[in-house]
Amino acid sequence: MPFHSIYTCGHGAGGRLGLNDEVPRSKFVGPLSTLEGVVINNLVCGSKHTLVLSRSGKLFSWGYNQYGQVGHGDHGLADWEPRPLKGLGQFKIVQVSAGEDHSVALTGNNEVFAWGRGTSGQLGHGDVTNVWFPFMVKALQGKGVVAVGTGYDVTFAITGTGKVFGCGSSAAGKMGNGDVDGGVGGNVYIPGLLKALQSFRIVAATGGKNFSMFLTDLGELKSCGYASNGQLGIPFAKIEQLDAPYSSAIQEVEHKGIVLRMVQCGDAHTLAIADNGLVYSWGSGVDWTLGHGSQDDVLTPKLVAMIEADPCICVSAGGCHSTAVSKSGRLYVWGRGFIGQLGLGHRLEEEVEHKQGLPTSVKFNQRNDGSEIAQRIACGHCHSVLQTGLAGDEVEDVQQTVAQPKPQRPVVEDKPVHQISQKIESKEKPKKQFLTLVVDVVSARNLMAKDERGTSDPYCKVKVKDGKGKQKEKTKVIPKTCDPVWNQTFTFKGCCNRVAVEGNPEMVQDGAAPTLNWDIKLKISCADQDMMGADENLGVLFIPLAGLPLNKKRDIWVPLAPKVEGQPVSGDIRLRLLLTDA
Repeated sequence: MPFHSIYTCGHGAGGRLGLNDEVPRSKFVGPLSTLEGVVINNLVCGSKHTLVLSRSGKLFSWGYNQYGQVGHGDHGLADWEPRPLKGLGQFKIVQVSAGEDHSVALTGNNEVFAWGRGTSGQLGHGDVTNVWFPFMVKALQGKGVVAVGTGYDVTFAITGTGKVFGCGSSAAGKMGNGDVDGGVGGNVYIPGLLKALQSFRIVAATGGKNFSMFLTDLGELKSCGYASNGQLGIPFAKIEQLDAPYSSAIQEVEHKGIVLRMVQCGDAHTLAIADNGLVYSWGSGVDWTLGHGSQDDVLTPKLVAMIEADPCICVSAGGCHSTAVSKSGRLYVWGRGFIGQLGLGHRLEEEVEHKQGLPTSVKFNQRNDGSEIAQRIACGHCHSVLQTGLAGDEVEDVQQTVAQPKPQRPVVEDKPVHQISQKIESKEKPKKQFLTLVVDVVSARNLMAKDERGTSDPYCKVKVKDGKGKQKEKTKVIPKTCDPVWNQTFTFKGCCNRVAVEGNPEMVQDGAAPTLNWDIKLKISCADQDMMGADENLGVLFIPLAGLPLNKKRDIWVPLAPKVEGQPVSGDIRLRLLLTDA
C-alpha cells in the first residue's frame, strides 16, 4: 500500500495547520498523526481551511469554520485536527474544490455537494444562507457533472460534454455570463449554463479573487474578469480595447504553441503547467508571486525559468505565495512568507519581511533514508499543505480525471420512458405526492437588544412561503433575553409537491433545467415584543425546501438577515428540519 504523509506550515490561526493549536510554523511540521495510514488522492485549501480526499473516496477536513466551510457543523469557529466528514460518509467522493470560505465535493454518482459561506450564492442552493454540512446541489442533478471547480466566491460544475454551469458572484465579470454587477443583483444563486463557453469542451475551471480560468480539452485557456494587472493573460493591446478594466466576455489567454494541462489561481495571479512539465505564471507580481525575480506585473504566460530543468507535476497559488512540486519529488516555493507559509524556516519574531523572489527548494522533515519525496502541494491564503510519499508511488492527475455520468433511468430506443420502466415501477411502493415539513425552532443567540432594559423579548413567526395553503405558526415570547430557548415544534402537512423538491427525473439531458420550485421556502421572522407599541423586527431568514434532503433531519444555525435594506441585524436561529413523505 502507498505511504503518504501530510505536513503543514504557515499561519496557525483557526487550526488551519491541523496541529491542534494556533501557533504559526515557518517549517513544514508533520506528519499529521490523525491522517496516519490514509492513502491520499487529492488535497485542496480554501483561504483558511483544508480538505483531503482519500483514495477510497472519504473526505477529511479541518481549519477555520466561521461559515461552516469545514462541514462538521456549528460547534465552534475552528476544527483543530483533520477528521472524516460524516455528512458524506455514505458517498464515494471523487473530486473536491475549495473557494475562500466554501467547499464543493463531487460523488462517483455525479452528484455535487456544497457547504460553507453562501453570501453570494456560491453554494447553488438558491439563497445566501451559510450551510454547515454538505448539502446536495439539487439544480445540478441529472446534468452529468464530471468535474467541479471554485474561485473566491464562485462555483463551477463541468459536464461530461464539456459544458460549464456556474453560480456565485459575477463581480468584475468573473462569472463569464455577461454580468459585471457583483452586488445582490449580480449574484447567481442557482447554477446556470455559461453559454459563452459552449463552443469549447472545458475540462477544468478555477478562479482568483476577481477573475476565472477555464481549461479546454485541447490545452487552451480561456479567462474572464479583472484584467488590469494581467490576470486574464491577454496582451496590453487587448486590455486597452476593453471598455472597463475587466471583461465579462470570454478572453483567450495568449500561450501560442504551449499546451497546458493544469492551472491554479491565487488572489491575483495564475500558475499553469504545460504538457512538458514547464511552469508558467502571470498576473500581479506584488510580493514576488510570479517567481521571475521582480514585482512587475506580467500580462501573458511567462516561463518560470529557475525550475525549467526540473519538470513539475503540481502547482498551487496562495494569497501572496506560490509553490510547485517537481516530478523528481522536490518542492519549490516563492513569494511572501511573512507568517511562515513558504516553509523555509525563517525566524517569525524577526521584523524583516521574508520574501523569496525566485523559486527555491524546501527541505521538509522527511525520512532519514531519503525515500520520502514531495508529491502534491496546496496553498491557502497564508498556509501551505504538503503531501509526501515514497519514490515510485505515482501521483494521479486528479484535475484531468473525470467520472463518466451514470444513466439516471433505463433507455431503450423508440420506446417511451414510462413503458420502459413500467415493470420496475409496478413493484415499487407508490411515492407520496405531497410532503410534510417538521420545524423545530430550538433557540437563538446574540439577538440584537431593542428596548431600554438592554434585552429583547423575542419570538418567531414561522410559515411556509408560497407553499400549499396559508399555514402560519408563532413561538412563545421569551422575556428579557438575547439568547432565548423555545424548543417548539411546528408541522406543515402537505406544504409542497414532491416534484418541486426533487425535480423531474426525466429532465436528465445535458443543459436541461430541472423542475424545481425554488420559491417554496421556510420563512422565519424574528421580532421583539413591545407591550407599549408595535413589535420591532429583529431579522428574517429563508430556507428553500427544494434544497432539503428527504427523510433526513438537519440541525443548523442560520444567521438572521435584514428584512429591509440597511437594517442592522445580529444573531442566529437554531433549527431542526425534517422534510418527510411519511
